[in-house]
Amino acid sequence: MITEESRKQKKLASIEEELKYLKQVVDAAPRYERLIENDDFKAVLEDLKNVVASHDHEIQRTMALYGTAPSFFKQMRLSTILMAHQIQKDQILTAIARPDRIVFLAAQARERIAVLKKQRQEAMNND
Repeated sequence: MITEESRKQKKLASIEEELKYLKQVVDAAPRYERLIENDDFKAVLEDLKNVVASHDHEIQRTMALYGTAPSFFKQMRLSTILMAHQIQKDQILTAIARPDRIVFLAAQARERIAVLKKQRQEAMNND
């Protein structure tokens, strides 16, 4: 049987667990904020954007060849090449966006932490 006390304890444990996770996100943010401002890192991002453009070019070229492929097996090979370029492009775009995403999530986490602290305080005062 679930008692009111066990329900409160579960809620407090859940709040504490979420607070711990959110604090880790907030703690990571300054590293990413510094990284975003670093000129060398900005240059690396530009290089990665050039690699993405190269993958885009290869994707377009492969798609053009696919329509004129003389056989099913040639189309399968081109599909494999197309897929590889698309996956690599997606991975690079995810990596490029990661620092900004972490900083954005940290801002949201700071707001959520304030709400959770209030909820924790209310739960503790209801005892």
